[in-house]
Amino acid sequence: CLVTLTFSLVATGAVPDTDEALVAVVGAALFGGAAGRLLAAMVAAAVAGSLLAVLLGGPRMYVAMAADGLLPSRVRWFD
Repeated sequence: CLVTLTFSLVATGAVPDTDEALVAVVGAALFGGAAGRLLAAMVAAAVAGSLLAVLLGGPRMYVAMAADGLLPSRVRWFD
């Protein structure tokens, strides 16, 4: 919300298509071109980290639920 507000106050021109483009445009408008690319890279790294946490944590949860008897015991075979 704050980034969108900042973008609407600072940046001019066409509206970016993606969130990363929005961050790059706002960063470039506020801090210069290099900072805009750095902020876009930081957003990409944060999204990738969140995705990895979900992908790696999900199966562990299913195995733990099978150990507690909430899922069929065949799921524990993967442990």
